[in-house]
Amino acid sequence: MKTVIVLDTEDLKGLKAAIRIAKHLEREYVEDMPDGYSTKYSTNDLTFSKIPFIKVLRAFARQIKEDVKSGDVELENISGLRYTKQYSDKVWNREKL
Repeated sequence: MKTVIVLDTEDLKGLKAAIRIAKHLEREYVEDMPDGYSTKYSTNDLTFSKIPFIKVLRAFARQIKEDVKSGDVELENISGLRYTKQYSDKVWNREKL
């Protein structure tokens, strides 16, 4: 099956419909694809540009300062996988930082 979707950036309603169609096709067909197949832009992917990325890094630095100051975490543990993963999960799940 081949599907071509044209995105007209001047037609907001049509653009939203095209995204809805693409998400539907991914839900219906990507799970049935052979092992190793993945889409470049899966609905599980989180993407953002440079400025939002810098804002996330700054928020992470603030969180580190607060946690160390409050004694919730030792400075030596900041570079550990667990601490970084907990923060990245908040970003990934789009929780308030």
